[in-house]
Amino acid sequence: MQHSPDSQPERDAEADDRPLGPKRLLLWLVTLVTLGGVVWYLSAQWDQLEPLIEVPVDQMLVVGILFAVGILLNALEFWVLYRRLGADIGIAENWLLYGAGQLLNHAPGQVGTVYRFGYLKTVHHLSYARSASGYAANLLLTFLSTGVVGLAATLLMGSIHGEWSWALIAIFSGLVVVAVAALVIDLPTTTREGRLARTWLRFQEGWSEITRHGRTALFVVLIELIKYAILAVRMKLAMSWVGVDEPYAFFLVIAAATGIVTFVALTPAAIGLRELAIGFAAAALGVQFDVALLGATLDRAVMFVWVVLIGGAGLVYTARRLARSRLTAAESSV
Repeated sequence: MQHSPDSQPERDAEADDRPLGPKRLLLWLVTLVTLGGVVWYLSAQWDQLEPLIEVPVDQMLVVGILFAVGILLNALEFWVLYRRLGADIGIAENWLLYGAGQLLNHAPGQVGTVYRFGYLKTVHHLSYARSASGYAANLLLTFLSTGVVGLAATLLMGSIHGEWSWALIAIFSGLVVVAVAALVIDLPTTTREGRLARTWLRFQEGWSEITRHGRTALFVVLIELIKYAILAVRMKLAMSWVGVDEPYAFFLVIAAATGIVTFVALTPAAIGLRELAIGFAAAALGVQFDVALLGATLDRAVMFVWVVLIGGAGLVYTARRLARSRLTAAESSV
């Protein structure tokens, strides 16, 4: 029996209607605890937050614009990968799709990523397996870029201050080693038959098309490096609101730290974890933990406004495209 292009998204929707299982319940619990911790922290630091009302609006606008540029660069990475995998998707369309995914990822369970996969399947007929291969390749290339940026910036900070953060050096070096090893080692093949085997083969084909095409991989890494350079500028500006004045290399380390927790994303949009990672990375380089945590929280507040603006527009656009594609598929199957 042949399934229509939107049959899997429909099954996913039905799965969402099922009672909460232990995994989903744990995700919601972690989310609520994390959000509660953030609210408690902000209330405890209210005296420090009040003077920030006087932060110039133009500075907040610059931070927001830099975030929007970061969204555009992330979307551009995936556009290159999707095109390599055979999806005929436009740059602007993918930017809106990525923004919609970022907004939806503020709910537990990586809802936004699932939404993007479903959209690509329904609208552009890109299988879930090939979408996943693009996601996995992007993840490892991001590992590589994060490790390179973080390691170089940490070593530079060590040379400036004469003190070395061996923990950060080990973490960033580990990312580089893991990424390089995963990119050069061929994925195992299978001679078995069945749905799972076919899915694995489609994933493997997509993975090979990306990792064996040097220009595509190099382009993604280049975008990642530019993205971290811009993120460091943004963090430098946001941290200046709480009195942190450090060399640019310091904020490159902070930018790389945000990349690490984004990989994990145990909480929606890494809420709480991102702020903690920035605080620990800053502390490892000699800046007071609670001050860095406060600066990261302020950056999150500005960032969330832009996520709602871009993601909301993206959700409206992509939902309409999805509806049209499903209607067309239903009419053609009659």
